[in-house]
Amino acid sequence: MSPKITGELLRLLRQVMRSCKYFSEPIHAYIVPSGDAHQSEYIAPCDCRREFICGFNGSAGTAIITEQHAAMWTDGRYFLQASQQMDNNWALMKMGLKETPSQEDWLISVLPENSKVGVDPWIIAADQWKNMSKALTSAGHSLVAVQDNLIDVVWTDRPERPSTQLRTLGLEYTGISWQDKITTLRGKMTERKISWFVATALDEIAWLFNLRGADINYNPVFFAYAIVGMNSISKLYFLFKKKKKSKAIPQCLLIPTDSRPEELLKYDQSRN
Repeated sequence: MSPKITGELLRLLRQVMRSCKYFSEPIHAYIVPSGDAHQSEYIAPCDCRREFICGFNGSAGTAIITEQHAAMWTDGRYFLQASQQMDNNWALMKMGLKETPSQEDWLISVLPENSKVGVDPWIIAADQWKNMSKALTSAGHSLVAVQDNLIDVVWTDRPERPSTQLRTLGLEYTGISWQDKITTLRGKMTERKISWFVATALDEIAWLFNLRGADINYNPVFFAYAIVGMNSISKLYFLFKKKKKSKAIPQCLLIPTDSRPEELLKYDQSRN
């Protein structure tokens, strides 16, 4: 197993970090989590950003790049694999060992004063953001949201996001229609005094609308977001090719009903 040569990739990424094209100020460190925008356990090739930048393709790990350093944290399952897949530009941080610093402590130890630490807000969990932001702020630094993923900027041959044909499951498989599921969901929302429910997990959306796809290998899911209100499904974001929209969206979502989504939008519009 040969390690990935990452010197040129890191140089390009640091160049992007220093520029002010994607954020108003230079970024002194950039965090690359493992997951996608849906916090999926399994991800599509286009979302394997941590693997792209450091070479390690295990299922768990976080890479952090500063102007002078590059480090990757993973657990004991992957110590050997990571050491074989990463070149000497990277420091392997072995989680669970007493001598291994946390990501926050390491950043605080290597960053200059008043540093900006960037991350794509779409692929970091809320609790991770809060914990990291609190630790950095206490040390005089700040965690900032960089809306354009900087790995994507330097990943010139990044695979296209999959957009497979959706399949509708009948009542013989689901036992309940998606309209009835929406009604039940709204009942729970009423109990908790919630006006809007935002669904981001791909398996939740597939279950809620009785749909299946194949956008991620060996997982019957498709890339989408849904926003459900008490009186309407305000927006339903699907990933579809421009010329194939009518073919990609199941007819059950296009037929006028009280539960029909008001808007069927392109997946990328969810970032706007």
